Amino acid sequence: MPTATHADPLLAGLRARGSAIRKVRYRDNRTVLLSVSRDGRTLNCHTAFRTAPKGIVDAIALFLRSRRGGADYQRALDRIRGWDGARKGLERARRRGARQSARILAGPPTPDVAALSRLFRQLNRARFGTRLPDVPIRVSRRMTRSLGTISYGGRGEDRRVREIAISADLLAPVNRTVLEDTLLHEMAHAEAWLRHGHRGHGPVWRSIANRVGCTPSALIHARVRGRR
Repeated sequence: MPTATHADPLLAGLRARGSAIRKVRYRDNRTVLLSVSRDGRTLNCHTAFRTAPKGIVDAIALFLRSRRGGADYQRALDRIRGWDGARKGLERARRRGARQSARILAGPPTPDVAALSRLFRQLNRARFGTRLPDVPIRVSRRMTRSLGTISYGGRGEDRRVREIAISADLLAPVNRTVLEDTLLHEMAHAEAWLRHGHRGHGPVWRSIANRVGCTPSALIHARVRGRR
């Protein structure tokens, strides 16, 4: 994992602006742009920031010294997120992640998996602003107690989603509404994990569920027709 030295332009720029950061670690993340170590002296950031222009270095310095949630903090965060270099860096990382996930899957996708993947992309655009990376989808014909599950991977800045599994019972056209609610439920888990490191059905997940319009509870009490 590359670690910046004093010759690194970003580290030098931050120190020149009075930042307490003493080390920069670059990571090819798919969702997280910046984070700070607990001691406040190491900055973990996307590789795109290796070539950050002066205005973005100013924004990062402001982000680091501002109170979380304050006006300066939000203004800096908006400037960083709006930088074209950051957006393109995330897109490149997501495309690489999607190719790696595709290699993990054996053989071409079945028609059911292909249809679910299309629905995932549609919901990602419509409800999540395309913020989620592509996630492998699996159809389970063994699920009896649940309609969908999510499998987490990694930790820290390298968090990822291994797969989302959906019960085959939901594929019947008559269950379309429950299918969409279930997939949104699992996609909300994906955002909560990738962006916040949150698992489960706590306040972070419920806030996302309410925002994207799925049932904000651990269990979906809906009639599934034709269950085995």
